[in-house]
Amino acid sequence: MSTIHCYFCGGPACKYENYTLWTQDPLHPNAIEGLYSNWITPSILAMQRPSTRLLKTHNLVQVFLTAGIKSIFNLQLPNEHKSCGDGIDDRGGSGFSYVPEDWMEAGISHYAFGWPDMDVPDKSHILKVVQVMTHELEVLGGKVAVHCHAGLGRTGLTIACYLVYAQNKTPAEAIKCVRDARPKSVQTAKQQAFVHQFKDYLITLNSVYPLTISRPFFSPPKEPLMRLSEDQDIVSQVASTGESSQVSSTISSTENKDGKVVNVVVKPITFSETMENQRLFLHGLELRALWNVPKVVYVLSRQLRTTLEKSADLAQDSLDLCTTISMFQFNSKPSIELEELMREINFGNWEALTSNVHKSEDTACWEELGKSASATSNSEVVYIELLLFWLAWLKEPLLSDKQVHSIIDICESNSSIKPTDALLNVEAFDKPLFWTINILVDFYRHLIMPQSSTTESIYRLATLMTSQRASNIPTIQTNATLLPRLSDTVNKHSHVASTVPPTKPELPTLPPKNLVAEEEIGRKRGISEPPRLTNQKPKDAKKGFNLFGMGGGGGAQLPPSAVWGITRFLKTLIEHMEVVDETRPRRREQ
Repeated sequence: MSTIHCYFCGGPACKYENYTLWTQDPLHPNAIEGLYSNWITPSILAMQRPSTRLLKTHNLVQVFLTAGIKSIFNLQLPNEHKSCGDGIDDRGGSGFSYVPEDWMEAGISHYAFGWPDMDVPDKSHILKVVQVMTHELEVLGGKVAVHCHAGLGRTGLTIACYLVYAQNKTPAEAIKCVRDARPKSVQTAKQQAFVHQFKDYLITLNSVYPLTISRPFFSPPKEPLMRLSEDQDIVSQVASTGESSQVSSTISSTENKDGKVVNVVVKPITFSETMENQRLFLHGLELRALWNVPKVVYVLSRQLRTTLEKSADLAQDSLDLCTTISMFQFNSKPSIELEELMREINFGNWEALTSNVHKSEDTACWEELGKSASATSNSEVVYIELLLFWLAWLKEPLLSDKQVHSIIDICESNSSIKPTDALLNVEAFDKPLFWTINILVDFYRHLIMPQSSTTESIYRLATLMTSQRASNIPTIQTNATLLPRLSDTVNKHSHVASTVPPTKPELPTLPPKNLVAEEEIGRKRGISEPPRLTNQKPKDAKKGFNLFGMGGGGGAQLPPSAVWGITRFLKTLIEHMEVVDETRPRRREQ
């Protein structure tokens, strides 16, 4: 196949390796003398493949250093296009038209991320490429040069995918940006479709709310996007690409009144799946900082804390927050505005939490959404509702029954252990879970509320973390997307439209703090077997509410004493720990 490509490129007289053929276009001036090249952005250069002869003739290494280019991304496979231009430099056995060490010895990094010409890579492969590009551009601060053979197909695809990933551009915007700077880029229909598919892939990795996200359907052009010669058209058909990692979503095509659209249906995922997807999506310093905490929890908690610190009426805001949590129902449905904000988060547009900037293609209620997200009077309620829905919509409860028992056992089995030592033992038991919960409850440390008033909301929060999260809610078989919206809200600032009229949950009597006391109560009541915590589901347990296929956990699976055990754990955590370095827990100074 490489020989055929060389034939249509021109062989030794390859038109893509003769930059003088591309210098007559005043709208797209050649960027680097000696190379058919264009600046796509001020920091990204798309170019033909260099050769050892060109390096020497045009002193390209020094030219690159002067231009601030600190890394080269090579998308070729070894020994391809052997007969084109200057061919392959056999020195060093790299199989490329130059020796990578010639660049590297001068301090210019060289990355080889190749795949076959005129084809597309796996989405997981291109994700690694754009993550390294992002690190080079944003962390190391240098410019990058990208090349394949001609610097059009694979190069254009890679740069477009970078713009989608790092700058949150839509696929259409990214492709247009590349082609405006370098015509003929993203050569085939298959490559063009891949950029759209890559965006869908990113949505599935980045999404934390199980919602349907619609975008316009991309129809590959019937005419060839590029002619390699007067007689030969090489246009790849749109085809599915392989995946090396599983993501929790499905993609389906449906019709609407405006024409054909693609629905990216994000399925509910567990906490562990959230962390796995995040570790694929994030990179560099951000990945290191958020290795143990979901980004959605970190960002919302930080916004909530900042809002409370700037509050003009902290007492009222504290009351609103505790009321919102206490009245939140497992089968609540978000308002239209809040749902749109969730979609923005799924799209990776975190700026929507603090501004009226909206970049997704699913445009609706932007003005109202902006008011909801940025209004200082009730933004804290928006943030806490987003956190509550994240908890409620996890495929499985944040804390499994086994984890509930383990936490209670660690914290309460030994009355002589200090609270902070017990908390550190929980951290050692499951660091991501502990760090996440610590950040999740951090806003309580900034409230002005009597302890008795916060206990009710903490109990409700503990309930949402366990398999008791569907308790006091009747079993509903109807899919939540078909349930009617009600105008009733939990308070004047709420953006929750509940499927049932909100009612204040009844709190069970505070149980004893350890199982020894429970045994004593059991004996006094004439119970032969004390009411110990157990993983066994009671025979009369009812099937829990199933929202979007999420496990409600069975309302009676855990006894109320277990939820109170987690409530005490949360109160101890709030009192004795704090958040430092943005995510890391630390003992509070007493």
